[in-house]
Amino acid sequence: MSDSVSIRHGVKPGSSPSLHPVACAGPTEDLLYASEVCRVLRISIRTLHRWKRLGLPHYAISRKVVYFRVSEVRAWVESYRTGEAA
Repeated sequence: MSDSVSIRHGVKPGSSPSLHPVACAGPTEDLLYASEVCRVLRISIRTLHRWKRLGLPHYAISRKVVYFRVSEVRAWVESYRTGEAA
């Protein structure tokens, strides 16, 4: 890629993360911090924690560091909206 791209986000530095334009998969897929997921989805951290208890896929590195895969968040939110969330 000729553009300067952040490896973790897959977005240009200075731009905000988004759940829509990312088209990656696998272990190199973009990961978001909890605060970034909250900002993109416009939800509170309490809502995000409740969604985690309801089954939102996440990866806890430590008690305070949690990552979310963009594609998994997108799929889970869509299934939650349609009432199919586990």
